Amino acid sequence: MLKRTLLWFIVIANPVICSAQTNFSIDDLAFLKGNWSLMSEKGRIIESWKKINHTYFEGISYSISHSGDSTL
Repeated sequence: MLKRTLLWFIVIANPVICSAQTNFSIDDLAFLKGNWSLMSEKGRIIESWKKINHTYFEGISYSISHSGDSTL
């Protein structure tokens, strides 16, 4: 059974994964641009993303604990 599963992955899943990676564009990540905030049990997590050029995104993330301490 294990050999059959491994064979299925090599023959069917691997080419699908590889072909999906070749169609990737930096514009596919455009949804990241902007400021994001998430409340967690440890506090608030904040991220800020911007597109630098047609090749790079820049992001920063930090968290603020319930006591007000922040960490990068």
